[in-house]
Amino acid sequence: MLEGIAPKRYDNYFLAKSYFDVREYDRAAHLVRNGNSLVPRFLHFYATYMAVEKRQLDSNTDQSNLNDSGLFKDQESDGSPAWND
Repeated sequence: MLEGIAPKRYDNYFLAKSYFDVREYDRAAHLVRNGNSLVPRFLHFYATYMAVEKRQLDSNTDQSNLNDSGLFKDQESDGSPAWND
């Protein structure tokens, strides 16, 4: 058992840790949001940080796939633009 985690909070902590491991950062942060000891608090803050980073990366990726008209770019499998002649 981890030191510093109340025995009744183990289930929430380990579920949050599992969510974190599969990159479900918002869910992980939500589960340990009321943690009083250091380990759940750290997980809450770090999961919150990672959730923001993940959203920013997803947003940047989505923006780079849009062309000037707001439509998704058509690309070939090698990354070059597809041309319809």
